[in-house]
Amino acid sequence: MLRKVYRNDLKSQIVKMHQKGEARSVFTKLFDIRKSVVSLIIKRYTERGTTVRPVRSGRPPSTTRREDILITRPNDIPKEVQQLDQYVQDAHQALPEEKIF
Repeated sequence: MLRKVYRNDLKSQIVKMHQKGEARSVFTKLFDIRKSVVSLIIKRYTERGTTVRPVRSGRPPSTTRREDILITRPNDIPKEVQQLDQYVQDAHQALPEEKIF
């Protein structure tokens, strides 16, 4: 089930109207959203003091921006890198089997 994301200006408008004393049932009819959503927006505003969604934490990226570009666009790898890769592969194949770790 997809979660609907509401615009910050809509959430701010709901909060302002709530602070003026409007009933939650008015919001459901006016903005065509459920009463539980209105309650959640107001609850989060009172907890956080803002209607903007916080930045989520998570696992930090393990690749750099440059590596991401190279991963997504492998045909654009510079010729020097391709040549170096070919040199390493050739050198690896030239080693006798007992020397490979």
